[in-house]
Amino acid sequence: AAVNMVLIVSSILFFFSLVSGGLKFILSMGKSEKADEAKRQIINALIGVVIVFATWGSLSFVGNFFGIDFTTFEIPTL
Repeated sequence: AAVNMVLIVSSILFFFSLVSGGLKFILSMGKSEKADEAKRQIINALIGVVIVFATWGSLSFVGNFFGIDFTTFEIPTL
């Protein structure tokens, strides 16, 4: 559940960061400094989502290899 929650939250943040960067790029109206800032935001959003999904893929691979389920989160009780 924890891994799935991180994926959902990061996907939502990626979407809003990408839309925000796109709007900044459109509204930069040819000003190269603002356009470069918007491009950096879009690139950073893409890098972030790639890192999150690569981490998820790695955890899934390792979990399947060792028989560990990383998608559930249980708090141990006495």
